[in-house]
Amino acid sequence: MSDWDTSSDEDVESIKQQHLGTNSTGKTLDTIKPENNPKKSVINWASIRENKAKYEAMKWADLPPIEKNFYKESSRTASMSQEEVELWRKENNNIICDDLKEGEKRCIPNPVRKFEDVFEHYPDIMANIRKVGFQKPTPIQVLDEADRMLDMGFEPQIMKILIDVRPDRQTVMTSATWPDGVRRLAKSYLKNPMIVYVGTLDLAAVNTVEQRVIVIAEEEKRAFMQYFIDSMKPKDKVIIFVGRKLTADDLASDFGLQGIPVQSLHGNREQCDREQALDDFKKGKVRILVATDLASRGLDVHDITHVFNFDFPRNIEEYVHRVGRTGRAGRTGEAVTLVTKNDWRVASELIEILERANQVVPNELIAMAERYKQFQIRKEIEKDVRRPPRRPSK
Repeated sequence: MSDWDTSSDEDVESIKQQHLGTNSTGKTLDTIKPENNPKKSVINWASIRENKAKYEAMKWADLPPIEKNFYKESSRTASMSQEEVELWRKENNNIICDDLKEGEKRCIPNPVRKFEDVFEHYPDIMANIRKVGFQKPTPIQVLDEADRMLDMGFEPQIMKILIDVRPDRQTVMTSATWPDGVRRLAKSYLKNPMIVYVGTLDLAAVNTVEQRVIVIAEEEKRAFMQYFIDSMKPKDKVIIFVGRKLTADDLASDFGLQGIPVQSLHGNREQCDREQALDDFKKGKVRILVATDLASRGLDVHDITHVFNFDFPRNIEEYVHRVGRTGRAGRTGEAVTLVTKNDWRVASELIEILERANQVVPNELIAMAERYKQFQIRKEIEKDVRRPPRRPSK
């Protein structure tokens, strides 16, 4: 006989009350009665989806319309010949314009050579332009470093911002590099986008910077950096890029102990400390800034003469951005990059960047790229050997 067979009637009643629920008087609770527990209201999702367009229209109904076609082409701009347009774009950073829309292409306006050609009907704007001293038109940046935002995982935030901005907006997205993620972003979130690029879409470093690549052992990097610092001229200003925040603090401390004025910049520093570091560097109170890739973008200090890559960045795009911190505003600059055997996976990409800019490619770097290529081939062969043979089909 089982344990259930030996249970008494009192045990069965106890179990029954546990399932039904009783109060302190032994009475069954009313909450279990269907008539006292009415069915809760359910969200009508179908109705909400059907009325989505109406709700969206209500969301933006009270806003004034955006005046988009306010540009009036001047007679001077309109009279430019196609040869004049192409020559102007080539002489001004080799700007190239194209329509990303498939099918029939839209007309691309001629470039504007003077502010008066754009804002002659807007005297207030012209007054501000003269006040700040602008001499000629330059590209305007609106949504900057889109590839970095994607790389850091901010695509959901970008999407949320775009959703919460009125749909009849105009959006400009800029980036110094054009990886696949940025192209996908442009196609997904921009309506009928047009592309304007300077030079080429191929990944390339700025041509005003001399790039020197030194293949070196890891343990010799500090000695080489010290030699570089000791060789600096009084007017030189350098950013030393490192891969880790701890390394930035370590190098900055070493310089401080030597009595060399220096600042560091990385994500673990408070915002006020970051601002102070940048201010000291811009004003020349310190001429050495040790930084992580936090400083590889958006840092616009015109008189930086050198970029010193103590650690190679995690990808080739960041290398291009680092190099772009010097050679700005019509100046020339120099980028010194230390490469160790641990960086061999990026050697071939680095060679392409150097060759594209007509820079010297060290033989050691070529050998490193070849060794990595052979390593990849051996790795694929070993993978095929370990892979179990496929069973023949019956």
